[in-house]
Formats: sequence, C-alpha cells, structure tokens
Amino acid sequence: MGQIREELASAIQATGARARAALNRDSSVLLSELRLRFGEVGKGGELWEGLSSSFGYCGVEAWRLASDFTSGQACLLLVPSRLERTVFEFDDGAELTNVLARCSGFEFYVTDDRLSYVLCANHHDYLIAAGSAKDWLETHQR
Repeated sequence: MGQIREELASAIQATGARARAALNRDSSVLLSELRLRFGEVGKGGELWEGLSSSFGYCGVEAWRLASDFTSGQACLLLVPSRLERTVFEFDDGAELTNVLARCSGFEFYVTDDRLSYVLCANHHDYLIAAGSAKDWLETHQR
C-alpha cells in the first residue's frame, strides 16, 4: 500500500487540482457503507460486481465520464481497500480526469459525502453507476 496514494498525490500536485487526502476517511469503511446502500445482500467480491440496481457503460475511455457527472460538485475518490485505504477529497469532480490521466490504471470509486451515488471504474473498461448516478449514465450513454 502507498503506491496509489503517492501516485494520486503527485498527480494532484502536478495538475494543481483542489484535492487532498482525507485524514478522517478510510476506504474500507466507505466501501462497506456503499455496499450496504447499493450492494446485493450476501454478494461478495468487488463492490462493482454486486450492485443491486446499476447501469454499466463499456468503453476504453469510459472512466473519463466520472468527471462529467461530478463536475461542479465535491466528491470522494477511493480504490479497493486491499490496494489503498486513503480516500481523496476533490473540491470539484471536474478535476478527476486530469488527475487520473496522470496515474497508472487502477479500479476506482467515486461518491459524495452523502453516499447518494457510486461510480465504479474497473479493469474491464466499464464505468458502472448506482444511486443518483445511474439514471444520468443510462441517459448519457443512449
């Protein structure tokens, strides 16, 4: 652990993004809360594998759409806790794409403080949306 945190911190600094490591947040706790809210009961594995009501869009650049949904609003960026437990707070989700484009590819999740949605980008080139992001992604990609 630590490599992804360092990559993100370096990319945030290089881009001048208004983002920081959230000292009071832990990805394992947030992922558990997101699983309770959006996951299928009893489904293990990665969160994106067991979302109960979701929509997925497949495309090599699908991950870039996360910025479109979060543009103009604060958001939280996290990765599977087996890889990194640090959560990053972004003042404006529009900056996600520039930061993530400077990093190696890894699965990530985006949500807000209220956990009203989750966007999941995985290694299969899918962006998967649940909660308030589901209808947006479904409409945006039709």
